[in-house]
Amino acid sequence: MKREIIAALFFPLLTAAAQDTPPDTVGTRLPGGTPRRADSLIVTIRDTSGKAADTTFAFRAASSADTLIRYDARDSIVYDLREKKMRLYGSASIVYGKTGITAQCITVNWDSSTIAARGIPDTSSPGRMTGTPVLKEGDETYHGLEMVFHFRTKKGVITQASTEMEGGYYLGERIKRMSGDAYFVAGGKYTTCDNPAAEKHYYFGSPKMKVVPNDIIVAEPIVLYIADIPLFALPFAVIPSKSGRSSGIIIPAFGDDYARGRYFRGGGYYLAASDYWDAKLTGDWYAKGGWRLSLNAQYALRYSFNGSLTASYGRQQFRVGSVFEPDDKPRTDYNISLRHSQEIDPTSRLSVDFSFLSDSYYQSFSNNLNELLNQSVRSAAGYSTSWEGTNRSLSVNVSREQNLQNGTSVNVLPDISFNQSQIFPFRRKSPSAYESWYEQIGFNYAVRGLHTLESRKRVVAGATRTDVFSRRGIQHSVGLILSPKFGYFTVQPSFSFLSRWYDHRIERTYDAAAREVIGRDAYGFFTINTFQLAMSASTKLYGTIQPNVAGILGIRHTLQPSISYSYNPDFSSAFWGYYRSYADSLGREVRYDPYSGYADLPGEVFSGAGMGESQTIGMGLSNVFEMKIVPAEGDTTETPRKFQLLNLGFSTSYNVARDSMKLAPVSASFRTSVQNLLDMYGGATFSPYVYRPTRYGTDSMGARVTLERGHEIDRFLFTEGQGLARLTAFDIHVSANLSNETFSRSARNDSAAQAGAWRVPWSLSVGYDYAINRFSPEAITRSSSMRASLTISPTRGWRLSASTYYDFITGQIGTPQVNVYRDLHCWEMTFNWVPAGYYRHYELVIRLKAPHLQDIKIEKKGSDRGVY
Repeated sequence: MKREIIAALFFPLLTAAAQDTPPDTVGTRLPGGTPRRADSLIVTIRDTSGKAADTTFAFRAASSADTLIRYDARDSIVYDLREKKMRLYGSASIVYGKTGITAQCITVNWDSSTIAARGIPDTSSPGRMTGTPVLKEGDETYHGLEMVFHFRTKKGVITQASTEMEGGYYLGERIKRMSGDAYFVAGGKYTTCDNPAAEKHYYFGSPKMKVVPNDIIVAEPIVLYIADIPLFALPFAVIPSKSGRSSGIIIPAFGDDYARGRYFRGGGYYLAASDYWDAKLTGDWYAKGGWRLSLNAQYALRYSFNGSLTASYGRQQFRVGSVFEPDDKPRTDYNISLRHSQEIDPTSRLSVDFSFLSDSYYQSFSNNLNELLNQSVRSAAGYSTSWEGTNRSLSVNVSREQNLQNGTSVNVLPDISFNQSQIFPFRRKSPSAYESWYEQIGFNYAVRGLHTLESRKRVVAGATRTDVFSRRGIQHSVGLILSPKFGYFTVQPSFSFLSRWYDHRIERTYDAAAREVIGRDAYGFFTINTFQLAMSASTKLYGTIQPNVAGILGIRHTLQPSISYSYNPDFSSAFWGYYRSYADSLGREVRYDPYSGYADLPGEVFSGAGMGESQTIGMGLSNVFEMKIVPAEGDTTETPRKFQLLNLGFSTSYNVARDSMKLAPVSASFRTSVQNLLDMYGGATFSPYVYRPTRYGTDSMGARVTLERGHEIDRFLFTEGQGLARLTAFDIHVSANLSNETFSRSARNDSAAQAGAWRVPWSLSVGYDYAINRFSPEAITRSSSMRASLTISPTRGWRLSASTYYDFITGQIGTPQVNVYRDLHCWEMTFNWVPAGYYRHYELVIRLKAPHLQDIKIEKKGSDRGVY
């Protein structure tokens, strides 16, 4: 039961209450034998069961008619009218505006406007206190052994104090709060370790400290303690404590590298310019020669766009050959990266991902294995939009492909595409159950404009020369398709038209003096118009059995045969005029495609017309095997489970227009999986033709020469008694993924979970790849390798992972990696190790977990190359 008394003027009412107290209350004793005086008033409220109940009182502070002070105590409240004090006993609390104090004992002095709070000895644990004061002010909470607080000026003193702000813990032998939300701390400590105060794993200690919440911390001096052992000290420290980002100096990492000497790395300045962007400027310096400057700027506007700009420029002294050789070779490298993502409106989007770097930048500065293994770098930017209510879209893209091995690059500036997806121009606006054949005619259109700049490096007379080739073109494509259905068959005739426009081509002539064919650039307006006619037909056949054995409800086989026909004229003939010709040294006419490039001259962006007539009949057979089993245990919906057992397909084609070897090889593919545990897929190619081996002879000097290289001839194997077909290629890929979740339904694991025991999380991925190419029985090539990765957490604090692969053909182990992580409560340890290969290295780091303190770390790195 609670009662509340509210009064505008507190003490006059108390005085009246004291005067009205019956005489027989004078001289009685308080609990513990304390005499009750006539100028004291004790309020104790009990419920009908005789137990002491909560008492809650409220009054308005004299300093503000709008501020209500509420207080309560579980045991009793004593009003001392002579000294104008109020004492609250037993889980006492006072709330004044946004400030609240709780303690076992609270004393309020109305003359001095102070509140004193303390705990009492814990009888169950000698030497400890219980009910110690807790001060809450807004979102901030302060704990202490004793506390004095002036509720008008909000000044106060807390002994043996502690509080938590922004994930950090502040402790002090004595904290004095001054006006303006400033705190002076004697014997102060700061840590992010949430262990009890006497068991902090680390802390920053200072005999004198000033703290302005959400602004700054000043300490003089400051010492880093680990396990109460002082390890590092500074004469003073000024530490920003604002929530979120704040500008400041970035302390560099110090170290020693065998190849580069002593270094300072990653030091600089961080600028928190606004809520929308920030920047970080850092530098590296190496004693044996070398430096690097890096800029990293980020920007963002919520729900609109975000992005970043990074740039690096540096110089390194790299030893040629072995690291023990004395001669140095300086090398300058750079890297510029731009990222931008913006949603302009629900139908339009802009994205940018550009990287420009020197060919040797990763080798000079990176310690990221994925970057070191990169052979090329791709950059791209694009804008795309679509029109609501239509299936039309527009995109504008630019890109750059840079080869880090030879320094060549291909720049696309720009790539513009407009696409009108399939529409039915003759279909009625109002839906109808019956459609005429012409209403099923579909139409699609696309146009694309492309401009490329290709840079190639070559060495001429000892000097490196860069050649730049510019190519551009426009391509239009139109498609018509009809999809009528005849009973169980779907027939689909189609017509496609392609028009390519160029302003350039390469024409060839034979130079009799040089005795070689020379290509030259020709400029003008050139068009290539091609088309294709096609028709396809397909159907589906189903077969089902329902064994109802071992939980199997049914097995279904879906058989889908298909046949198609396509026709392409011979656009290389003189009738179309797309191919040109020249006379060779013997006067013979040689026809060529002027749009496909020649020698070192690249071809046009959409290539030229195809050579040779094609009348191809395609045949395919697809098989899908599926199984339905009983519902999973515990499934209240009782829905049967379905999954695919096997996908098996065959395809080939027959070109009527070819003069020989009209039948194409037969291709087979398969794929099967067992839930999420095992996945297996692969394929094979079979040729029906006889292979003629290479023929050798001798020249006039008796040396062995090749007379005719091995090739297939226009004879079927079965006519030579060698079977129907020969295997020319085969590949298979198997992968398995297992984890502790795979067996989580076992009774053993369920009982462990019920007992609260630690179930070791782990995952294992194993794969095997095999491929063989035996088109030429004289030169069979094979590849066979296994890959594996394992992740396991033997305890809650440890996580280990390892990955590697093994090549069975070469007997080599490829880039093994071992990673170890250890959770050290407020610290963490990582160990990364590549034990073999060109990029072998190790890296051991022990650092604080707190994001703003991760530069406080112990690290040891090493590699033969010195990059790490």
